[in-house]
Amino acid sequence: MAHPIPIRSDREGFLLKALTGEHAFRDKSLLYRFRQDAEEGGAGTLPSSEDILKAEDQLNASIAALVQRGPDAIMRMILRKP
Repeated sequence: MAHPIPIRSDREGFLLKALTGEHAFRDKSLLYRFRQDAEEGGAGTLPSSEDILKAEDQLNASIAALVQRGPDAIMRMILRKP
C-alpha cells in the first residue's frame, strides 16, 4: 500500500488550497479546491476533449497491462460482484 502524499496549500507547492487562502491543509471541516482551478480563476473547469482521449487511452493501456499480469484477478473480481 502506498504512503499518503502530504497535501498542503499552494504556498508550499502542493495540490490543494483553502478557499479562503489563509490556511494550509489541516482540517476536514474547511473547504479546499485544486490549485490549478484557483490559478484559472474558478472551480469546475472541464477537461478538453484531447485530455479526455488521452485519459481514456491511458486507462485502456493500464487495464490491458493488469489483465496480462493477473488474469485470475479479473475472474475473482467477476465472481465477487453481487
